[in-house]
Amino acid sequence: MVERLNSLPGVSANRVPLSGAMSGYKGDIRAFVDALGVPLQIEVKARATADGWGVTKKWLGENDMLFLIEDRQEPLVMLSWRTFSQLLVGLQHYYQRGESHSYE
Repeated sequence: MVERLNSLPGVSANRVPLSGAMSGYKGDIRAFVDALGVPLQIEVKARATADGWGVTKKWLGENDMLFLIEDRQEPLVMLSWRTFSQLLVGLQHYYQRGESHSYE
């Protein structure tokens, strides 16, 4: 995943030592996206067979994003690598043009 993230413009990613097992280090990957200006902590779950993900993959289907909403909780967002990378590339182009932006 680090290599895939680093292949995107404006993204710099590194593995977290001991996959987040050490105090003060969370997640598996730390990525900095120039256009966001803040580091992202990323957790990676990889399986040879993703049997448990069948329902969410079915719900996502041919759509670009899937919002998973639990009552009174912050929604989760699932998207394909294609959609994720397109969003980051678009955001980076917007950022490079110097246009003002707000993420609130």
